[in-house]
Amino acid sequence: MLKPSLLLALMIVGAVSPAMAATAAERYGNARFGYWVTIPAGFTCGDESDNSDGKSCTSADGAAKLAVWGGFTGTVADDGFSGEVKFDMKSDADDGLKITYVKMTSSWASYSGTDKDGQIVYRRMISGCKDSQYAAFELTYPPSEAAVMKPVVEQLVPSLKQETCSAN
Repeated sequence: MLKPSLLLALMIVGAVSPAMAATAAERYGNARFGYWVTIPAGFTCGDESDNSDGKSCTSADGAAKLAVWGGFTGTVADDGFSGEVKFDMKSDADDGLKITYVKMTSSWASYSGTDKDGQIVYRRMISGCKDSQYAAFELTYPPSEAAVMKPVVEQLVPSLKQETCSAN
């Protein structure tokens, strides 16, 4: 017979969401753009993209998608990081994102809203390398997962850091 404390521990462990228990949090560093981000527990990532700018990840239950990437500013707008953010926001809005939250400084930006499929989209971008590069993540999930994803966003935001600069 199991001791009550062991039985309680097993019940608690069994109550952990399979999506959050699938994998431990893992730090991902991108050599091309010199950024790091902590991939949350419960997310599994594919290989780095062919152009080595980032990767895509999925929660264990498949409900949430996480993309992380870096890029050079000035490729779509002439005014550095702020131009990149404004271009991305307009492009996302043109694609059907109803933006409901925007916070932007000279070194970072966050915005979120609901896409045309009703999914919540949260994007965070940071400026790096004297405004010549940026790093970003985008988390997309159904509204029913909002309470579960809030601490995921809270963990992702401070973990996204630019640590080195790219020469190419």
